Amino acid sequence: MGWDDVADALAVTCRDHFGRPVTVQTLDPETGAIGAPYEIVAIFDRPAHPVDAGNSVAVSDSRPCLWLRLADCLVEPESGDRITIDGVPWTVAEKVEDGAGNARLYLHEG
Repeated sequence: MGWDDVADALAVTCRDHFGRPVTVQTLDPETGAIGAPYEIVAIFDRPAHPVDAGNSVAVSDSRPCLWLRLADCLVEPESGDRITIDGVPWTVAEKVEDGAGNARLYLHEG
């Protein structure tokens, strides 16, 4: 069993233990049409991160993100795609791939 197999097995285990069902709808960048919804299991998180407010007061914000296995997607998500999590609509603002077949989708509510 090679490194890629071990990394994928770990990703599947994490998804299965910490994931929740989410609905994905891809946006056609040429026509602007939204595709049919489909469901996958992914890990949703709102990690806090510090914000430089230019003063001595500590400020933090959250950057909601969805971690997923790209192999679970019918079409790889991209910026502008729609994600629904627990009935709340989100738009993909940025996709960051990890090089091991997974991605973090940074989201904007709405």
